[in-house]
Amino acid sequence: MAPCKFYTQGRCLFGASCKNSHEATDPSNQLKLFEKTEPTFHPSTIPSTPLEGGPLVVCKFFAWGSCKYGAACRYLHVEPKSDAAKLQIANLPMHVKNVSYQPKDSSLSWRPEAPVFEPQAQTTVKISLSQNDEDPVVPANLDKKPISTDLCGENEVSREINGAITTFKDGAEVAQIQLLSDFSTVQIEGLDPNSNVLKVSEILSRLGFTVSESNIVVRNLGEQSCVAEVKVENPNFAKIVNQNLRRQHEDGVLINLSIKPIVRAATAGASGNRLQVSTVACTWYQASRVAWLPYSSRKKAQDAKSALEMQKVRHRTLDCSIQQNHGTFRNPRITWTLQVSNLHMSTSDRDLLGLLSGNVRPNGITLGRPSYSCSEAKSAEVVEALLREVGGLESFQHSAIEGSSKMKAMAHFSEREKAAEAVRRLHDTKVPELGDTKIFIAHVISVKYNVLNGIIKAMQSEIDKLRDISWKESHVQLRTYPQTDLRKPFTTLRVSGENLKSVAKAKAALEKLLAGTKVVSKDSSAWDPYLLELGTLVFLNELSNRYGLYIHQDARNSQLVIYSTSPASLDEVERILAERISTMQKTAHSVILSPELLKNAMQGGMQRLKARFGNAAKLNVSASPKTITIIGSKTDLEEARALLLQEIEIITTMEASEKEQDCVVCWCEASEPLITACGHTYCTDCFSNQTASDTAIPMRCFGDESKCKHIFNIQELKTMLSPTKLEELLQTSFNSYIRHHPSQFRYCPTPDCPQIYRTSTQGDAFLCSTCLTPVCTSCNVISHDGMSCAEFKDLSSEDAKAFQRYKKEHDVRDCPNCKVGIQKNKGCNHMECTNCHAHICWVCMKVFGSGPDCYGHMRKAHGSFV
Repeated sequence: MAPCKFYTQGRCLFGASCKNSHEATDPSNQLKLFEKTEPTFHPSTIPSTPLEGGPLVVCKFFAWGSCKYGAACRYLHVEPKSDAAKLQIANLPMHVKNVSYQPKDSSLSWRPEAPVFEPQAQTTVKISLSQNDEDPVVPANLDKKPISTDLCGENEVSREINGAITTFKDGAEVAQIQLLSDFSTVQIEGLDPNSNVLKVSEILSRLGFTVSESNIVVRNLGEQSCVAEVKVENPNFAKIVNQNLRRQHEDGVLINLSIKPIVRAATAGASGNRLQVSTVACTWYQASRVAWLPYSSRKKAQDAKSALEMQKVRHRTLDCSIQQNHGTFRNPRITWTLQVSNLHMSTSDRDLLGLLSGNVRPNGITLGRPSYSCSEAKSAEVVEALLREVGGLESFQHSAIEGSSKMKAMAHFSEREKAAEAVRRLHDTKVPELGDTKIFIAHVISVKYNVLNGIIKAMQSEIDKLRDISWKESHVQLRTYPQTDLRKPFTTLRVSGENLKSVAKAKAALEKLLAGTKVVSKDSSAWDPYLLELGTLVFLNELSNRYGLYIHQDARNSQLVIYSTSPASLDEVERILAERISTMQKTAHSVILSPELLKNAMQGGMQRLKARFGNAAKLNVSASPKTITIIGSKTDLEEARALLLQEIEIITTMEASEKEQDCVVCWCEASEPLITACGHTYCTDCFSNQTASDTAIPMRCFGDESKCKHIFNIQELKTMLSPTKLEELLQTSFNSYIRHHPSQFRYCPTPDCPQIYRTSTQGDAFLCSTCLTPVCTSCNVISHDGMSCAEFKDLSSEDAKAFQRYKKEHDVRDCPNCKVGIQKNKGCNHMECTNCHAHICWVCMKVFGSGPDCYGHMRKAHGSFV
C-alpha cells in the first residue's frame, strides 16, 4: 500500500478511512515521495554537479541567493526567469538537520534524529522579504501553521464537543454549532460502475435536490457497480429523497437504484462509527406437528427417545418427552408414550419408523395435524406483507433457523420511525393466516467501526474478552470483519443487539478500549510537530514492535495515543515518549536573515521575540550570514517566523514601555510576562486564570484600567495560552453558550450523557448517538413513541399538578429565561439564575443583562431592593 504523504505532513483529512498507509515508511520510499512532488526544470549552463546516480534536483538556496557551495554544489543551479519561477523553486521540500540543544543539568540521552536528505550541512530556514517590504514572500513549504484540529480560517477554530462541531470566533465566543442531526446522509446503491460525481448530481436533480458536487463521494465497488454517499445540511433530506425515489419507481424510472439513510455517531478515539437503527428482527413459528409413539415399558421409550434426539428429521431437531399412562379399572396395565414435537408439517410415519427399529420400534404412531398449512416461503410472504403495510420497507430477507421450528427475517426500513412503528404495531400479535401463531418483532441496533489494523492487533485480547462478556450477559454480538483488501489500513468492528440499553453498554465499553491512553506531560497532551517527521515515525514503529503495542499519531488533535493491554509496557513507553518530546522541544533552530529581514528584526522584530521566548531567542550578528537562533519546538519556530514578519511596531516613549511592565490584573511586576497585541502586559498565571470563568467570554483585555476592551483573537489566544488552557477555555465557552440558549439546545436526559440536541416544536425524535436513547425534542424527555406530546403531557399531568402545588406552597418560580425552578430564601429582590446567569427582578420577574441594570430597575419601578 502506498504511504500517505499528507499524513506525514499532518494534513490527511480521511483519518482511518484513508486508502493509503499511515504507517512509517522506509526512508528510501520517503525520498521517492519527495522526488515525485518536485517540479521539473531544464538544466542551465551554470556549472554544478548533480547527485550521483540520482535525479536532477534544483538547488533552492541558489534561487534565493544563499548557496555557499557555488560551482561545487551537488545540485543544479537554475537561474529563475521570473518571480513565479522563483516561488516554484521555493516550493521544493525542506530538508533540514536538527541541532540538539542539551542543558548542562539534563540527564536526557535522546537526540532528535535528522531527516535522511540533507543538502546543507547546517540547520537553515530561509525567510526573505520582497523588495517593497510590504508583501513578504515566503517559501510555500515554510508557510505552514502548527498542526491542530482547526477546520476554519485563521481567526476561527472548530472543535468537536459533546457531539457538536462548534466554531469559535474572536474572544473564544461560539460562532456556530452544527449537530449531526442538522445533516442528512444517504448511500445510493445500484449505480453504474462508470458513474461519477456529475452523474450522481444529475440523479439527485431528478429527485428534486440540487446538491453541490463537493457533498458527493463516489466509491467504485469493482467492475459490477459503485455506491455514492451524499451529505446535505438538511435533516429531512434522506426522508424526502427516498419518497421521491419511490415515486420514480412507481413510474418505472430509476428502478435499479436504492437509497439508504446513514446515521453517523461521534468519533471515538482513532475511529469513527456508523449507527444503523432502521432494522427490525422478526421471528415466528413454522408450521409443525406432533407425534405420539406408545411403548410397553419405560426403558423402550427411553431408548427410543435417545435414538431420535441424536437424529434430525427433515432438518428439524426433535423435542422428545415421555409420558406415563395409568391403566383403567378393566386394564390396569401401565404404558408409556413418547411425545415427539417440532416435526416438519410434511413429516410422515415412514420418516420416524426409519429411525426406530428392533426393540425401539413403537407399537404404533399417531400424527397430529399441522399447526397451519402455509409453507416456509408462503409464511414469509405473509409476514413481509404485514411489514409493508407499515410503509417504508426497503428489504426483507428470511431464513429458517437451523434445527428449530422458528423462522427469522431481517427487515430494513427507510427510517428509524418506520422501524419503531412496526415494532409497536406488530410485536407479539397473532397472525390468522398462520394459524394464530404469534409474530415477534424487535428493533435491531448496530454500530459499525473502522479501526486501524495496528489498534486491532494491539487490543485483540481485550476485544475478545468484551465479545464473550457481551454475548454471555446480554446477547449483544461483537463481530470482527478482517480486512481482505491489503490496500486499506483498517478493520471493521460491529456491535449489534436487540436491547437498546445492552447495545449502548457494549458500545461504551468498546469505545473505551478504542480511546487508548493519551500521552500527557505536565497536565497537557505531549506533542511536537517533529513527531510526524520520517525519523520519528520509524522510531515510534520500532517502539511499538518492541513492546507489543501500538502508538497512534493523532495529528488532528495534536496528541499521541497508546494502545496496550500491558500496564507495565504502557508506563514504560509513556516515560520514553515524554523524554523524547522533552528533548525535541530543546532543539536549536537557526533562521537566516536576509538584509530586509535583518532590518525588520532590528526595528521591533527581535523585541517581539524576546518578549515571547526570552533567552531562547538569540541574535548572532557575527555569523555570515546573520542568523537568529530559536531554542524550542517546531511550533515555536513557526511562531517566531510569524513574529519576525509582523509589521514593525514603534514604541513611542520609554515611559509607556516601563509602565506596561506591570501586570494589568495584579498590578505587580509581571511574572513570565505576556505582551498582548494591544500593548498591555499580563502575568502568565493571571492571563490563564482569566479563562476560568464563563463571565470572561468574550476574552477581553483589562488594560488601561479595564478600558482597553481589546478582544483577543484566536491566534493571540493560541499564542498566550497552553494547549490545555485553550481547550478548557473553549469548553467553558461552549458550556456557557448552551446554558444561555435553552430554547435552542438541551442536554440528553440520560444521566451523565454529554450529548446535546437541538430543540423543536414539532416533537421530532432525536436519537442520541452516544447513549442510543431516543429523545423527544419538544418535551425534552425520553421519546414517547406512539404518543403525541399532548397525550404524553396529559398522562403525566397528575405528577405535574402535584409539583405545581409544591411550587405554589413554597414560592418556587420558573426562571423566565431557561425555565429552571428558583426559590428565594433570603436577601434582596435581585436574583441570579445559577443555570443561565440571567439577572431577575423577583417582584415582576423581568430579566436584565447585568446586576446594575436590575438594581436600577428596582429603584425606579419598585422604590427599593427588598
